[in-house]
Amino acid sequence: MGINELVTGYNNVYKIIARSSLRLIYQPLIIQLIIFYLSSNFKKMKTTTFLTFVGDQCGMAEEAINFYTSIFPNSEIKSIVKYLEGEAGGTPELIKYGVFTLNGTEYMVSESNFNHAWSFTPGVSLFVECNSENEMQILFEKLSSNGGQIMVPLDNYDSGDYGFGKKFGWCEDKYGISWQLNLSE
Repeated sequence: MGINELVTGYNNVYKIIARSSLRLIYQPLIIQLIIFYLSSNFKKMKTTTFLTFVGDQCGMAEEAINFYTSIFPNSEIKSIVKYLEGEAGGTPELIKYGVFTLNGTEYMVSESNFNHAWSFTPGVSLFVECNSENEMQILFEKLSSNGGQIMVPLDNYDSGDYGFGKKFGWCEDKYGISWQLNLSE
């Protein structure tokens, strides 16, 4: 099932939930459930990381995915659907849902300007297996710069420390997304 079918299905189901008084609170979850329901094919089930930009990050999703697709090879923005004027959950400049790839791996994204009690956390991060030290260094510098933070410096670690590979680093980018970079052996 392609994104066009998902959009059509979402719009049909959204008409039903739009009348609910709880639509603002549950809209990000409802979007995720609808996309899962409409794309369910248990023989070919797949999981996809879904990034929801809320709070201080709300309004930064499009900038973030443009940044990510510019620094990772074989990456593209596949689709972006924005909220309609007056639609619950967001305003026309915000992404209702979108799909992008980083080095061929698909990710989904959404924004909600509702006051959620959660945001991104380093407890969930994107783990990147790098093929060269140069590639790793460039990605780490770009991801951790301009307001990002380094949580584990990029370095060689023995197996007693962060022994995932020959070299490892962990950072958070300026959008609040946590990244673990590992050099394959």
